[in-house]
Amino acid sequence: MNFQNLANQMKKMQREMEKKLAEFEEKEYQYEYKKLIKTTLKGNLRIVKLEINKDLIDPEDPDTLQDMVTEAINEALSDLEKKRDELSNSITPPIKFPGF
Repeated sequence: MNFQNLANQMKKMQREMEKKLAEFEEKEYQYEYKKLIKTTLKGNLRIVKLEINKDLIDPEDPDTLQDMVTEAINEALSDLEKKRDELSNSITPPIKFPGF
């Protein structure tokens, strides 16, 4: 394989990756935490919607609600990071150079 073909192939892979990442960032992902908190996030890690079960809202105990919302969002973000990594890895297979 000559270097021009390799360079063209890498440019094509880069364009494909940029397109897929842009699509990923605009897509909405929904998560549910213990059937009490629902979050909708975009792939760009922006929260679109947050729904909290009214039974969870206790004016006497705001700490529990804060902790659960934090955990729900962190779980959703962690999952999105994994999905983004999987997408990136599926688009860019390892390049093997002869002799290395």
